[in-house]
Amino acid sequence: MKTHDNMLVMEGISIGINLLFLGIAFLRFSQRNNATLVNKLRIAFWLFFVLFSLNTLGNLFAETLTETLIFTPLTVLLAILSLRLALKA
Repeated sequence: MKTHDNMLVMEGISIGINLLFLGIAFLRFSQRNNATLVNKLRIAFWLFFVLFSLNTLGNLFAETLTETLIFTPLTVLLAILSLRLALKA
């Protein structure tokens, strides 16, 4: 990222994606009996798994040590949780 404004935009997108993930997870557990919705949410969790896995790869090759040491384990955890929800949904 070249400017502070670019960083703010990317962080805003990241926060939005994480809030979307939390909303979908909440919806999944509040609508357990709706099989049609659960199947659609399974697709969303697979997409999140792919997104967080790719983000993990990006964090591994990040220029800053903070991003590599702190955010790589976090995105690995999010990818694993997404996979678990995708398989269990």
